[in-house]
Amino acid sequence: MRRTIYADESTFGQQNSVHGAGMLVVDGTLDQSVVSDALGALSADPDRHLQPAKTMDDSTLARGYFHASFDSKNAHSHLVTSIRQRVDGMFSCDFVDSQRGGGMDRSVESLYRASALLGSVGALDTRDPVRFVFAQREGLSSSGLESWNQERERSLAGSLSELPFAPAFFPPVDLVLAPASEPGLQCADFLLWATLRAESGDGRWLERAGAPLRFRGAPDSQRWFTHDLKLGKGLRDAEAGYDVTDYPVTGEGQLQADELINALREVWDVVEYRASNGLPERLSSADRDVKRAAELRNGALELYLESLALAYIKLFDTEPLIRPEMSRRQKGWMLMVRRHLALMLRTDLISSRLMLNWLHAQDVLIRAAK
Repeated sequence: MRRTIYADESTFGQQNSVHGAGMLVVDGTLDQSVVSDALGALSADPDRHLQPAKTMDDSTLARGYFHASFDSKNAHSHLVTSIRQRVDGMFSCDFVDSQRGGGMDRSVESLYRASALLGSVGALDTRDPVRFVFAQREGLSSSGLESWNQERERSLAGSLSELPFAPAFFPPVDLVLAPASEPGLQCADFLLWATLRAESGDGRWLERAGAPLRFRGAPDSQRWFTHDLKLGKGLRDAEAGYDVTDYPVTGEGQLQADELINALREVWDVVEYRASNGLPERLSSADRDVKRAAELRNGALELYLESLALAYIKLFDTEPLIRPEMSRRQKGWMLMVRRHLALMLRTDLISSRLMLNWLHAQDVLIRAAK
Protein backbone atom coordinates (compact mmCIF):
# COMPACT_ATOMS: atom_id res chain seq x y z
CA MET A 1 0.00 0.00 0.00
CA ARG A 2 1.30 3.45 -0.88
CA ARG A 3 2.08 5.71 2.08
CA THR A 4 1.20 9.39 1.81
CA ILE A 5 2.88 12.25 3.66
CA TYR A 6 1.13 15.62 3.72
CA ALA A 7 3.51 18.49 4.54
CA ASP A 8 2.26 21.95 5.47
CA GLU A 9 3.75 25.09 7.03
CA SER A 10 2.43 28.24 8.60
CA THR A 11 3.35 31.25 10.75
CA PHE A 12 1.76 32.17 14.07
CA GLY A 13 2.05 34.58 16.95
CA GLN A 14 2.80 38.26 17.21
CA GLN A 15 4.57 39.57 14.12
CA ASN A 16 4.40 36.00 12.76
CA SER A 17 7.45 35.15 14.87
CA VAL A 18 6.61 31.44 15.21
CA HIS A 19 7.14 29.43 12.05
CA GLY A 20 5.93 25.83 11.99
CA ALA A 21 6.05 22.89 9.61
CA GLY A 22 4.31 19.55 10.04
CA MET A 23 3.85 16.18 8.37
CA LEU A 24 0.68 14.08 8.50
CA VAL A 25 1.52 10.49 7.53
CA VAL A 26 -1.08 7.89 6.57
CA ASP A 27 -1.07 4.50 4.87
CA GLY A 28 -3.06 4.98 1.69
CA THR A 29 -4.55 8.43 1.05
CA LEU A 30 -7.14 10.69 2.64
CA ASP A 31 -10.13 11.12 0.35
CA GLN A 32 -12.43 14.09 0.00
CA SER A 33 -15.02 12.66 2.40
CA VAL A 34 -12.78 13.51 5.38
CA VAL A 35 -13.46 17.21 4.81
CA SER A 36 -16.68 17.17 2.75
CA ASP A 37 -18.58 15.48 5.59
CA ALA A 38 -17.19 18.04 8.04
CA LEU A 39 -18.19 20.90 5.73
CA GLY A 40 -21.67 19.39 5.43
CA ALA A 41 -21.97 19.18 9.21
CA LEU A 42 -20.82 22.79 9.52
CA SER A 43 -23.39 23.92 6.95
CA ALA A 44 -26.16 22.20 8.92
CA ASP A 45 -24.97 23.49 12.31
CA PRO A 46 -27.54 26.02 13.67
CA ASP A 47 -24.80 27.74 15.70
CA ARG A 48 -23.13 28.94 12.52
CA HIS A 49 -25.83 31.60 12.15
CA LEU A 50 -24.73 33.25 15.40
CA GLN A 51 -22.06 35.93 15.51
CA PRO A 52 -19.12 36.07 15.71
CA ALA A 53 -18.98 32.58 14.16
CA LYS A 54 -21.35 33.44 11.29
CA THR A 55 -18.90 35.60 9.37
CA MET A 56 -16.08 33.08 9.66
CA ASP A 57 -18.30 30.08 8.89
CA ASP A 58 -19.80 31.78 5.84
CA SER A 59 -16.27 32.44 4.62
CA THR A 60 -15.21 28.82 5.22
CA LEU A 61 -18.19 27.44 3.33
CA ALA A 62 -17.71 29.91 0.48
CA ARG A 63 -14.03 28.97 0.29
CA GLY A 64 -14.94 25.29 0.19
CA TYR A 65 -12.17 24.06 2.45
CA PHE A 66 -10.85 24.50 6.00
CA HIS A 67 -8.04 26.84 7.01
CA ALA A 68 -7.54 26.64 10.77
CA SER A 69 -6.20 30.15 11.35
CA PHE A 70 -9.31 31.69 9.77
CA ASP A 71 -11.97 29.19 10.87
CA SER A 72 -14.34 29.37 13.84
CA LYS A 73 -14.64 27.00 16.77
CA ASN A 74 -17.64 25.51 15.00
CA ALA A 75 -15.49 24.63 11.99
CA HIS A 76 -12.71 23.30 14.20
CA SER A 77 -15.19 21.11 16.05
CA HIS A 78 -16.57 19.46 12.90
CA LEU A 79 -13.16 18.92 11.29
CA VAL A 80 -11.57 17.49 14.43
CA THR A 81 -14.49 15.06 14.77
CA SER A 82 -13.91 13.84 11.22
CA ILE A 83 -10.16 13.47 11.84
CA ARG A 84 -10.77 11.42 14.96
CA GLN A 85 -13.22 9.14 13.17
CA ARG A 86 -11.39 8.70 9.87
CA VAL A 87 -7.63 9.27 10.17
CA ASP A 88 -5.10 6.65 11.26
CA GLY A 89 -1.44 7.64 11.13
CA MET A 90 1.05 9.96 12.77
CA PHE A 91 1.70 13.68 12.84
CA SER A 92 5.06 15.27 13.54
CA CYS A 93 5.84 18.96 13.54
CA ASP A 94 8.47 21.51 14.43
CA PHE A 95 8.15 25.13 15.51
CA VAL A 96 10.85 27.77 15.47
CA ASP A 97 10.34 30.95 17.51
CA SER A 98 12.54 33.68 16.05
CA GLN A 99 11.91 35.94 19.06
CA ARG A 100 13.65 33.47 21.37
CA GLY A 101 16.93 33.40 19.55
CA GLY A 102 19.10 34.99 16.90
CA GLY A 103 18.56 35.23 13.19
CA MET A 104 17.31 32.29 11.15
CA ASP A 105 16.49 31.32 7.62
CA ARG A 106 12.69 31.45 7.57
CA SER A 107 12.14 30.52 3.95
CA VAL A 108 9.43 27.94 3.31
CA GLU A 109 11.88 25.61 1.61
CA SER A 110 14.36 25.87 4.49
CA LEU A 111 11.78 25.04 7.16
CA TYR A 112 10.30 22.18 5.14
CA ARG A 113 13.80 20.83 4.71
CA ALA A 114 14.67 21.01 8.40
CA SER A 115 11.33 19.67 9.65
CA ALA A 116 11.11 16.86 7.12
CA LEU A 117 14.69 15.78 7.78
CA LEU A 118 13.85 15.43 11.46
CA GLY A 119 10.54 13.65 10.88
CA SER A 120 11.33 11.48 7.88
CA VAL A 121 12.86 8.56 9.81
CA GLY A 122 9.57 7.52 11.39
CA ALA A 123 7.45 8.59 8.43
CA LEU A 124 9.47 6.46 6.01
CA ASP A 125 9.57 3.23 7.99
CA THR A 126 8.12 1.44 4.98
CA ARG A 127 9.23 -0.39 1.86
CA ASP A 128 6.10 0.68 0.01
CA PRO A 129 6.11 3.66 -2.38
CA VAL A 130 5.73 7.05 -0.68
CA ARG A 131 3.93 10.10 -2.02
CA PHE A 132 5.06 13.39 -0.47
CA VAL A 133 2.38 16.07 -0.89
CA PHE A 134 3.62 19.60 -0.17
CA ALA A 135 1.37 22.63 0.17
CA GLN A 136 2.02 25.05 -2.66
CA ARG A 137 3.89 28.12 -1.48
CA GLU A 138 5.71 30.93 -3.22
CA GLY A 139 9.37 29.98 -3.55
CA LEU A 140 8.71 26.25 -3.31
CA SER A 141 9.53 24.42 -6.55
CA SER A 142 9.73 20.86 -7.84
CA SER A 143 13.47 21.21 -8.36
CA GLY A 144 13.86 22.46 -4.79
CA LEU A 145 11.93 19.46 -3.47
CA GLU A 146 14.09 17.07 -5.48
CA SER A 147 17.21 18.67 -4.03
CA TRP A 148 15.70 18.37 -0.56
CA ASN A 149 14.92 14.69 -1.11
CA GLN A 150 18.51 13.92 -2.08
CA GLU A 151 19.70 15.77 1.01
CA ARG A 152 17.21 13.84 3.15
CA GLU A 153 18.46 10.49 1.82
CA ARG A 154 22.10 11.36 2.41
CA SER A 155 21.37 12.72 5.89
CA LEU A 156 19.43 9.58 6.83
CA ALA A 157 22.20 7.33 5.51
CA GLY A 158 24.86 9.31 7.37
CA SER A 159 22.92 9.15 10.65
CA LEU A 160 23.53 5.39 10.76
CA SER A 161 27.11 6.14 11.81
CA GLU A 162 25.66 7.13 15.19
CA LEU A 163 22.63 4.79 15.19
CA PRO A 164 24.13 1.65 13.61
CA PHE A 165 21.42 -0.65 14.96
CA ALA A 166 18.51 1.39 13.55
CA PRO A 167 16.74 0.38 10.31
CA ALA A 168 16.66 2.93 7.51
CA PHE A 169 14.33 2.49 4.55
CA PHE A 170 14.62 4.22 1.19
CA PRO A 171 11.36 3.53 -0.67
CA PRO A 172 10.50 5.10 -4.03
CA VAL A 173 9.37 8.69 -3.40
CA ASP A 174 7.02 10.77 -5.52
CA LEU A 175 7.13 14.52 -4.78
CA VAL A 176 3.95 16.54 -5.43
CA LEU A 177 2.92 20.18 -4.99
CA ALA A 178 -0.81 20.56 -4.19
CA PRO A 179 -3.24 23.39 -3.33
CA ALA A 180 -4.44 24.05 0.22
CA SER A 181 -7.78 22.42 -0.67
CA GLU A 182 -6.13 18.96 -0.75
CA PRO A 183 -7.95 16.99 2.01
CA GLY A 184 -4.76 15.74 3.66
CA LEU A 185 -3.27 19.23 3.70
CA GLN A 186 -6.42 20.60 5.37
CA CYS A 187 -6.00 18.01 8.12
CA ALA A 188 -2.26 18.73 8.42
CA ASP A 189 -2.97 22.47 8.65
CA PHE A 190 -5.47 21.91 11.46
CA LEU A 191 -3.15 19.60 13.41
CA LEU A 192 -0.29 22.08 13.08
CA TRP A 193 -2.54 24.83 14.43
CA ALA A 194 -3.86 22.57 17.24
CA THR A 195 -0.36 21.51 18.29
CA LEU A 196 0.77 25.11 18.65
CA ARG A 197 -2.36 25.81 20.70
CA ALA A 198 -1.41 22.89 22.95
CA GLU A 199 2.10 24.31 23.27
CA SER A 200 0.46 27.54 24.47
CA GLY A 201 -1.59 25.68 27.08
CA ASP A 202 -4.81 24.91 25.17
CA GLY A 203 -4.66 21.17 24.47
CA ARG A 204 -8.39 20.56 23.98
CA TRP A 205 -8.22 20.29 20.19
CA LEU A 206 -5.52 17.62 20.23
CA GLU A 207 -7.47 15.82 22.95
CA ARG A 208 -10.58 15.89 20.76
CA ALA A 209 -8.53 14.56 17.85
CA GLY A 210 -7.58 11.58 20.04
CA ALA A 211 -3.91 12.36 19.35
CA PRO A 212 -1.79 11.61 22.43
CA LEU A 213 1.60 13.28 22.49
CA ARG A 214 4.23 10.57 21.92
CA PHE A 215 7.22 12.89 22.09
CA ARG A 216 8.01 16.52 22.78
CA GLY A 217 11.45 18.06 22.63
CA ALA A 218 12.98 21.52 22.81
CA PRO A 219 16.60 20.89 21.81
CA ASP A 220 17.58 24.46 20.96
CA SER A 221 17.27 26.46 24.18
CA GLN A 222 13.47 26.56 23.98
CA ARG A 223 13.65 28.10 20.50
CA TRP A 224 12.88 24.97 18.50
CA PHE A 225 9.98 22.72 19.53
CA THR A 226 9.38 19.22 18.18
CA HIS A 227 6.16 17.21 18.57
CA ASP A 228 5.19 13.68 17.58
CA LEU A 229 1.55 12.52 17.71
CA LYS A 230 -0.26 9.26 17.05
CA LEU A 231 -3.63 9.35 15.28
CA GLY A 232 -6.11 6.49 15.59
CA LYS A 233 -4.43 3.13 14.97
CA GLY A 234 -1.16 4.68 13.85
CA LEU A 235 0.90 3.25 10.98
CA ARG A 236 1.83 -0.23 9.79
CA ASP A 237 5.59 0.08 9.76
CA ALA A 238 8.03 -2.25 8.03
CA GLU A 239 10.24 -4.49 10.12
CA ALA A 240 13.93 -5.24 9.81
CA GLY A 241 15.40 -8.71 10.20
CA TYR A 242 17.49 -7.58 13.18
CA ASP A 243 17.21 -5.55 16.38
CA VAL A 244 19.42 -3.48 18.66
CA THR A 245 20.85 -6.58 20.38
CA ASP A 246 22.37 -7.80 17.10
CA TYR A 247 24.86 -4.94 16.93
CA PRO A 248 28.11 -6.08 18.60
CA VAL A 249 28.87 -4.27 21.84
CA THR A 250 32.57 -4.39 21.04
CA GLY A 251 32.10 -3.06 17.53
CA GLU A 252 32.41 0.66 18.20
CA GLY A 253 36.02 0.85 17.03
CA GLN A 254 37.31 1.02 13.51
CA LEU A 255 37.57 -2.06 11.35
CA GLN A 256 41.14 -3.09 10.71
CA ALA A 257 42.70 -2.93 7.24
CA ASP A 258 42.13 -6.60 6.42
CA GLU A 259 38.54 -6.39 7.67
CA LEU A 260 37.93 -3.33 5.52
CA ILE A 261 39.13 -5.28 2.46
CA ASN A 262 36.66 -8.10 3.21
CA ALA A 263 33.90 -5.58 3.91
CA LEU A 264 34.53 -3.67 0.72
CA ARG A 265 34.55 -6.88 -1.33
CA GLU A 266 31.13 -7.83 0.05
CA VAL A 267 29.73 -4.34 -0.56
CA TRP A 268 31.22 -4.26 -4.03
CA ASP A 269 29.64 -7.61 -4.91
CA VAL A 270 26.16 -6.48 -3.81
CA VAL A 271 26.23 -3.17 -5.68
CA GLU A 272 27.93 -4.56 -8.80
CA TYR A 273 25.32 -7.33 -8.99
CA ARG A 274 22.54 -4.77 -8.93
CA ALA A 275 24.33 -2.59 -11.48
CA SER A 276 24.59 -5.56 -13.86
CA ASN A 277 21.13 -7.00 -13.33
CA GLY A 278 19.03 -3.90 -12.78
CA LEU A 279 16.76 -2.88 -9.95
CA PRO A 280 13.07 -3.65 -9.45
CA GLU A 281 10.73 -0.69 -9.01
CA ARG A 282 10.64 -1.05 -5.23
CA LEU A 283 14.41 -0.36 -5.13
CA SER A 284 14.35 2.48 -7.64
CA SER A 285 15.49 5.04 -5.05
CA ALA A 286 18.94 3.40 -5.19
CA ASP A 287 19.12 3.30 -8.99
CA ARG A 288 21.03 6.56 -9.47
CA ASP A 289 23.60 5.67 -6.79
CA VAL A 290 24.11 2.11 -8.05
CA LYS A 291 24.73 3.36 -11.59
CA ARG A 292 27.02 6.14 -10.39
CA ALA A 293 29.09 3.73 -8.33
CA ALA A 294 29.50 1.48 -11.37
CA GLU A 295 30.52 4.44 -13.53
CA LEU A 296 33.05 5.73 -10.98
CA ARG A 297 34.61 2.36 -10.22
CA ASN A 298 37.81 3.22 -12.09
CA GLY A 299 37.62 6.93 -11.38
CA ALA A 300 38.27 9.11 -8.33
CA LEU A 301 38.38 6.76 -5.35
CA GLU A 302 36.78 9.05 -2.79
CA LEU A 303 33.79 9.79 -5.04
CA TYR A 304 33.46 6.11 -5.88
CA LEU A 305 33.50 5.08 -2.22
CA GLU A 306 30.86 7.66 -1.32
CA SER A 307 28.59 6.48 -4.15
CA LEU A 308 29.20 2.85 -3.20
CA ALA A 309 28.38 3.58 0.44
CA LEU A 310 25.12 5.39 -0.37
CA ALA A 311 24.02 2.70 -2.84
CA TYR A 312 24.68 -0.13 -0.36
CA ILE A 313 22.97 1.66 2.55
CA LYS A 314 19.87 2.31 0.43
CA LEU A 315 19.68 -1.39 -0.47
CA PHE A 316 20.47 -2.63 3.06
CA ASP A 317 17.01 -2.46 4.68
CA THR A 318 14.91 -1.71 1.62
CA GLU A 319 15.80 -4.95 -0.20
CA PRO A 320 16.59 -6.22 2.59
CA LEU A 321 20.10 -7.67 2.79
CA ILE A 322 19.81 -9.07 6.33
CA ARG A 323 17.45 -12.02 6.67
CA PRO A 324 15.93 -13.09 9.99
CA GLU A 325 17.46 -16.60 9.73
CA MET A 326 21.03 -15.27 9.61
CA SER A 327 23.21 -15.83 12.65
CA ARG A 328 23.69 -13.05 15.15
CA ARG A 329 27.35 -12.91 14.17
CA GLN A 330 26.48 -12.38 10.50
CA LYS A 331 24.00 -9.65 11.35
CA GLY A 332 26.47 -7.94 13.66
CA TRP A 333 29.19 -7.95 10.99
CA MET A 334 26.87 -6.47 8.35
CA LEU A 335 25.63 -3.79 10.72
CA MET A 336 29.20 -2.86 11.59
CA VAL A 337 30.12 -2.64 7.91
CA ARG A 338 27.12 -0.39 7.29
CA ARG A 339 28.16 1.88 10.15
CA HIS A 340 31.60 2.36 8.66
CA LEU A 341 30.10 3.05 5.26
CA ALA A 342 27.80 5.64 6.85
CA LEU A 343 30.88 7.39 8.20
CA MET A 344 31.98 7.89 4.59
CA LEU A 345 29.01 10.24 4.24
CA ARG A 346 29.83 12.24 7.38
CA THR A 347 32.61 14.63 6.51
CA ASP A 348 32.18 16.15 9.97
CA LEU A 349 33.01 12.84 11.68
CA ILE A 350 35.21 10.74 9.40
CA SER A 351 38.89 10.65 10.34
CA SER A 352 41.70 10.89 7.82
CA ARG A 353 42.93 7.52 9.05
CA LEU A 354 39.63 5.81 8.30
CA MET A 355 39.49 7.40 4.86
CA LEU A 356 43.04 6.25 4.12
CA ASN A 357 42.15 2.72 5.26
CA TRP A 358 39.14 2.66 2.93
CA LEU A 359 41.22 3.96 0.05
CA HIS A 360 43.87 1.33 0.75
CA ALA A 361 41.25 -1.42 0.79
CA GLN A 362 39.85 -0.21 -2.50
CA ASP A 363 43.33 -0.08 -4.02
CA VAL A 364 44.04 -3.66 -2.93
CA LEU A 365 40.82 -4.90 -4.56
CA ILE A 366 41.50 -3.04 -7.80
CA ARG A 367 45.00 -4.50 -8.08
CA ALA A 368 43.70 -7.99 -7.22
CA ALA A 369 41.10 -7.75 -9.98
CA LYS A 370 43.69 -6.98 -12.66
